[in-house]
Order: sequence, then structure tokens, then C-alpha cells
Amino acid sequence: MTKNKINGHFNRFLIFYFIGLGLIVLTLAIALPLMPDRDDYSYIETVDEYGIYHDKVDYEEYRQAEMIWGVLFCVGIGIGVIFLVIGFIFFYILHYIYWELVQKEGVLTTPGKAIGYLFIPFYNLYWIFVSFRGLAIEINKTLKQKNITTEKKASIGLATAFCILMLSCMIPILNFLAYPATQVLLIIMAVNQKKAIVQIIGDKQIKANT
Repeated sequence: MTKNKINGHFNRFLIFYFIGLGLIVLTLAIALPLMPDRDDYSYIETVDEYGIYHDKVDYEEYRQAEMIWGVLFCVGIGIGVIFLVIGFIFFYILHYIYWELVQKEGVLTTPGKAIGYLFIPFYNLYWIFVSFRGLAIEINKTLKQKNITTEKKASIGLATAFCILMLSCMIPILNFLAYPATQVLLIIMAVNQKKAIVQIIGDKQIKANT
């Protein structure tokens, strides 16, 4: 694995992630104010059996507008989600590679388990700490073991905060604040760990050339 491949995967993660997130935010910002309101549609004047006049909403016109709005809203959100999913695929490819690069005797887990166990319901509430916080720990251990002197170490505190915020996203009301904060920390953590991993790759390339 070379620095160029890491940078390539990382750039693709960022591109797809921000396009997807941008499309979702843009769709919500445009669509929600334009949501059809029955009061905005024409009324049909009707007369009941007693000769009393009533105003009735033209539901056919309203339903058509509501259907068109719903389709466009789902398309915008759907495309955004697809871009996000592709972005996260590249993120987890990087996560797998990072765990591969720190494999040694006594390592916390394997690359396959680090990602695979994240998809086990309930157990993943614990496993996110092993997968993300544990990776920061193992990166720093590898840097120390290989005597790589650098200020670009993986932040264990940042990874821990990210895991806690991920759990907070499950708490009603709090999740409205936790989710945006989680997305911000995800990018910061990804940049932080990439910089540290690049130091390990650089060390391997230097030793391979000597």
C-alpha cells in the first residue's frame, strides 16, 4: 500500500461524502418550504341538500401536487444517500487498510473483525470503541514500536469522543445535536488518522528501499 493509494481512497471518500451530504441538506432546504399546503389550492363551491353553500378544497389538484413534491423529495434524498453510501464504502476500505498496517503480536483485533463486528446489532455499541478508539491506540503503538518520531499521532481522545457521540445519536432530542457533531468529528478523526498512517507507510517504504 502506497501513500498515493491512501490519498486516492481518502479523496474519494471526501468527495462522495460531501456531495451526498450537500444534496441531502439542499433537498431539505428547498423542499420543506415548498411542501404543498391545502390552503394554497382552489376551493370548489358546493351546495348541500339543504341549499347551503360550502367551500371544499379541490383534493384532486392537491393530491397531484403532493405526489409530485413527494417524488422529487425522495429522488433528491435518495441520490444524496447513494453518494453517502459510496463515500462510506471508501471510508471503511481505508479503515480496513489502517488495521492491516498495524497488525502485530497482541493487536486488539483483525481488519475483518474491526469492520464486520460493527454490523452486529447491540454488540456494535461496544465494538465501535474497539474499532475506532482501538485503531488510534494501535497506530500510536506502531509508531512507537517502529521508532517513528512524529507529532502526527492518532488522537485517542478524538476517537473516544467520536464513539460517545455515535452512541448519543440514539438518544431522542439529544440526537439532533449529536448527529451534526458526529459528522464533523468523523472528518476530523479521518484526517488525523490518515496523517499518522502515512508516517507508518513512509517508514515501510524507506526500509523496503534500503
